[in-house]
Amino acid sequence: MYFALWALGAAATFLYGCYSKQEPVDKNSNSFRNRKIHTNLSLPKPVQPSRRYISEFGNNLEAAQAFRGLTDQGVTAAQLDIGCDFPNTSLIGKEDYRVEACEIDEFLFANYQKYKKVFEGRTQPTTPWDPGVETVQKIKNVIEFLKQSDALKNFSPTSDEYREKLAIALLHFALIPDQPEFLKNHHSEWRKNSSQLKSIGLENFQKKLLTEGGLGVSLWKNDNQGVTDGAAHAALQTKIGDDFAKNHLLFAIFEQAQLNPFFAKVDLTWKNIPLEDKVQQGKGITVYRTSTFYVGVTLQKQDKLFNLALEPQENPKEYKKLPLKIYYSNYLSWRGANAALRDHHKQAIEFFQKSLEFNPKSYTAHNSYGLSLLQKGNKQRAELALKRSIDLNPRYHFAFENLGDLYWGQEKTAEALENYYNAVKANPRWVKTFSKDKLLERMAQVLKKDPDNTMAKSIRREIEMISLVNEK
Repeated sequence: MYFALWALGAAATFLYGCYSKQEPVDKNSNSFRNRKIHTNLSLPKPVQPSRRYISEFGNNLEAAQAFRGLTDQGVTAAQLDIGCDFPNTSLIGKEDYRVEACEIDEFLFANYQKYKKVFEGRTQPTTPWDPGVETVQKIKNVIEFLKQSDALKNFSPTSDEYREKLAIALLHFALIPDQPEFLKNHHSEWRKNSSQLKSIGLENFQKKLLTEGGLGVSLWKNDNQGVTDGAAHAALQTKIGDDFAKNHLLFAIFEQAQLNPFFAKVDLTWKNIPLEDKVQQGKGITVYRTSTFYVGVTLQKQDKLFNLALEPQENPKEYKKLPLKIYYSNYLSWRGANAALRDHHKQAIEFFQKSLEFNPKSYTAHNSYGLSLLQKGNKQRAELALKRSIDLNPRYHFAFENLGDLYWGQEKTAEALENYYNAVKANPRWVKTFSKDKLLERMAQVLKKDPDNTMAKSIRREIEMISLVNEK
């Protein structure tokens, strides 16, 4: 053994000597300066330890189930680590090796057709713009007919002319009654209503619709009781539908035609809103209609927007494209408001909570959530929700007034007056139209007990000034 160790040591010494013993060189010589060093030695690059992804869903079981459903279908954690896109913020959490509930939602809304069952498990119970299998087939048949028409077949499917004509044709397909006998008796009326089809070279399609019928949205009864809850399939079955159901159906039709539709929010001016639509007041909720939703088709020259609930169709000049997730959050918030108007506050709270999962920065949803919590007697959580609404929008008069009402009920007069004053300053027109009498009565009560209360005097003076300005 000692001999073996000695031999190894001798060999090492010999090798070292072979490479270390060199003839002396003149470092000032040209040959030294111009020498080239050659080596075949390549050192391995250090191996970086692979990082593991962490899933963070908290108590959100639906998101955890969706994550499992996606991974079962081959989706990787890296594909899901795409960050969360909230309004007025930059992308949050992208490629941070954490998969969070909001990232699951981002991925599902971007790929919901491919992972439909997982998506429906997350949104529950079904996608509101799903028209049902039978209607989808009918839509596909119409699209194929249109593609073969002389008006479209010579255009590229990506051209503005093709996309705009196809969208207009499908709009009329949705509107025209689905009862051939009814159309026969009202033929001239509907020929006039669908004359746009003839003007864009689709006269044969117009004749087809007037003979066989469309989807009949124009004959739907108004859904004042929330029968369909904005679902296209339910509206088609019952012939009852609201604005949401109508435009959900239009979205589904455009999607089948591969027009890549989007939802757009259009703000309404006060003068263009009917009084009955400006406010709906019920127990614990106030719905103030200041906007409506359109279904848009992207064109190179200018996007084309449609709304099945409005006639005639006019393209709004100003609108805001909504990511599908944010639109869905708005839809859930609307369902919560409808439930609250029917005094179903437990159900309303569930809708608002889910709405806030998809868009935690929705100040309107926080406000409505707070009101329903208040109706269920949870004043502490209601106060937090209303304050959060104000944090997100410091000029949101509803939240100020509602928080003032909460404090008034708790006999916290100073806090109530502060919030009432902020509400008056934020939206004088609203106060003058809907809250004037309530606030003046309460200011009178305060001043009766405390004639020198400066805040109560200020609120009364502001309201009186609003009335004088409007009278002039």
